[in-house]
Amino acid sequence: MLSDDNFSNNDIEALLERYFFPLDKEQKTTFLYNLFYGLMTYDTKPEVIVSIYNNLMSLDNYKRDDVFEANISDSIVLECTGSGKKPYKTLNISTPGIITAVASGAKIIKKGSSTTSSIIGSADLLNELGLKDGTSDEQNFKLLCDTGFTFVNIEKVIPVFNSLYSGHFYKPHILSYILAADVTSMRGDKIVYGLSGADVLKCCNCLLCNKSSNDITVYSSTENGIDFYDELIGEGFCNVARKKQEDSVPTISHYKISAPSPQSVTAALTKKQSIQAVLDLMKYHSNKSYCEIVCNNAGFYLAEAGIVKDISSGTELAMESLMSGKSYKKLVEIIKCSGGRPSWNV
Repeated sequence: MLSDDNFSNNDIEALLERYFFPLDKEQKTTFLYNLFYGLMTYDTKPEVIVSIYNNLMSLDNYKRDDVFEANISDSIVLECTGSGKKPYKTLNISTPGIITAVASGAKIIKKGSSTTSSIIGSADLLNELGLKDGTSDEQNFKLLCDTGFTFVNIEKVIPVFNSLYSGHFYKPHILSYILAADVTSMRGDKIVYGLSGADVLKCCNCLLCNKSSNDITVYSSTENGIDFYDELIGEGFCNVARKKQEDSVPTISHYKISAPSPQSVTAALTKKQSIQAVLDLMKYHSNKSYCEIVCNNAGFYLAEAGIVKDISSGTELAMESLMSGKSYKKLVEIIKCSGGRPSWNV
């Protein structure tokens, strides 16, 4: 059984070689669906999850050690993304939160994809706003150095695997513990990963087992202990697992959060309306709940980047950036510096 401590990497390779790789595309997706969700019913060990993940990444010859390393002196470069697959489709929270954090001094590699748990995914949102994809790692790194922000489309990094995966998996599964957090074309100093699930420690241990980064923060929030979000949202608790370079093992912390409910930013909007909602937010013309949620998340990133001492201070700084127009100006700057053109009247 795959959850057995004695199940080796060789056993997993043999399983995939025999039952997965010979299948056609549709059969491969069905196999993965049953494997990913089936193993969620067991206490599948991080080592097993990592071995399955790395074997599947061989479809695209993806190895994290081979990707571009973003080093900026005197700065902690965060590598931020979320697992998606949260219980409610919401307005986009992570992207405006990250841009607001960048406007407040953070340096962030934002990783994302098309729609998963928002009405519009970060890749679609930024593309519609006018961001131009960099044609090289060097170009993306220059955007990071010039503006504090760059974007990596995960789907373009692993196109073969994505063709089997995208559009078929709508709730957390075993690869939620590592896939979106690990995949990138540019590495930062610290992974900051939002998990739509309860076991932040297992997630952190998967990334640690895979040697994804020296510094790792995995977090999730919950209102009721049943629904979990890959962002800080709702009246409840934030659960955090951290592994710092100097630590021998990850640490766990839990703290109370007070934020508007996910329902306050959930609506049956079209993509066009959702994009406009983000623009209204960045101009500080949005509803109070949306602003509070975005600034709470920006505050978390600012604390992780060492810009502020705690999330509360970060949230205050983020709100100042939003209210003063710095966040909006940063969005325009990022798009123009990418070689793109804002898709609205600036």
